[in-house]
Amino acid sequence: MHGIKVLMAKNYVDNLSEETRKGMIEKARQGMWPSYAPLGYRNVAGPDGKRNIEPDPDLAPHIKRMFEWYATSLYSLKQVAQAARAQGLVYRKSRSAVPISTVHKILRNRIYSGDFDFDGVTYRGSYEPLITRELWKQVQSVLDGRQNKRSGTAKERFAFSG
Repeated sequence: MHGIKVLMAKNYVDNLSEETRKGMIEKARQGMWPSYAPLGYRNVAGPDGKRNIEPDPDLAPHIKRMFEWYATSLYSLKQVAQAARAQGLVYRKSRSAVPISTVHKILRNRIYSGDFDFDGVTYRGSYEPLITRELWKQVQSVLDGRQNKRSGTAKERFAFSG
């Protein structure tokens, strides 16, 4: 009897997971962000009762400025992160400073340009973008260009390397 109850519970959990996933994919197809809002946005209930995202009035200007600073290619990730922290960019709940790795993730995230990736597919969002698609592409080219410059000569030659 216990084994049957365990199987029924597992079936219930699997079905619930599948239905949730289908709902999130359908929401993404409609252009709505299907999860918790990223930094710079906040979750709000729309007029139709469905939850979507909108720019956070406190954090969105900081995110915009980060993209603008980095697009000039005059600032490194570390400098952009320091400047954003100096301007007041912090996490919503913990109010702790945003590290460089999070700044890198933000600059790589397509959601700020009005499109978003979900489940391996890119969708066009129905929410207000923080930056233009052109600015996002420019930041990506700066990020990609900086990665290509890293191929330098090693200080020392070690056996069996390369």
